[in-house]
Amino acid sequence: MEKWIRIAMVGARLPYPPVSAWDFDFLKVEEVVKERLDGCTIYIIAQRPMVWFDNVYTTDDEIIFEITDHLHPPLRCRINPVRAGLCEPGDDIDIQFNFHRQAANDTPPLKDVAAIRIYDADGGFKVWWSPHKLLFEHIVNGLPVSIEGDLTPYQKFEVHYIGQAFDQKVWDRLKAHEQLQRTLVKEPARGMGHGQPSLEIMLFMLDIHRIQEGFLRAEGLTNEKGKPRLIIHKVPADPEDPATAAFRKDWIELGDEALTREVEAMLINRFEPVYNRVKFKHYPKLKGGLRDLGFTEAELQLHRFPFLLVNKDGVNPLDSDEEAGAESIFVI
Repeated sequence: MEKWIRIAMVGARLPYPPVSAWDFDFLKVEEVVKERLDGCTIYIIAQRPMVWFDNVYTTDDEIIFEITDHLHPPLRCRINPVRAGLCEPGDDIDIQFNFHRQAANDTPPLKDVAAIRIYDADGGFKVWWSPHKLLFEHIVNGLPVSIEGDLTPYQKFEVHYIGQAFDQKVWDRLKAHEQLQRTLVKEPARGMGHGQPSLEIMLFMLDIHRIQEGFLRAEGLTNEKGKPRLIIHKVPADPEDPATAAFRKDWIELGDEALTREVEAMLINRFEPVYNRVKFKHYPKLKGGLRDLGFTEAELQLHRFPFLLVNKDGVNPLDSDEEAGAESIFVI
């Protein structure tokens, strides 16, 4: 008999850019947004200072603006709607700007713009961008935006709470979420020029989209004091043996609740968010997780996640040498 351990490599992705609690109140009824979030079973409530479009003006062929939180050096940006695929050369478009407060004036360059909306000449909606949505679409989906400056400060978020919504749609789970409401009430605004935490509290929604199973020989592996007992499988050496074939088959499929439970517990254990009452201090031991199915350990990869999550001390507890980018992968 040979000794083996079984490993689950779980992949989760961000199918839609993070949205503020304020924006979510409107977007949760939009069918196109709900469609993109349909498979999400993990959500993260995080915060960073409010980010605005600033010094916004248009020319005959470009939208020119800065992205700023008034705390870090701004990002200097420009976008050509034709190159972005929003219109053909010579087409008229209607560019509108939204504000979270009464604009001081409507004379360019515009200050503290919350969102940019673009419509075609007939009033048909084309696209909307918040600063975070524009950065996401640029880094992940290749939206052609010229950006000068250091993106890093604008990609950093402090995690307040991590939860799961397996038995209901994530937008239904968040409608009357107790910890989201507590966060909105208790957390002060971090940024400048406003006093609304709902503009800074951001929602990240993750879709578990990949599962790969692997095996490693367990010879030489020993249980470590203070850590959960290793789950070691004894398997016949003969590859034709039915027991060996059964061991080498996949044991779990996408959509299994155990994957959601595992990812939630894994992230909570690492970040120890302030508003999570249960911290899963004995992870990977948890009810209904992958150990219950015979897996010795699990790894998590985050895809399409160009953001840096930190705990209350400002530390990134995820093991990664990767910089934030279109395929930022944090392996736990």
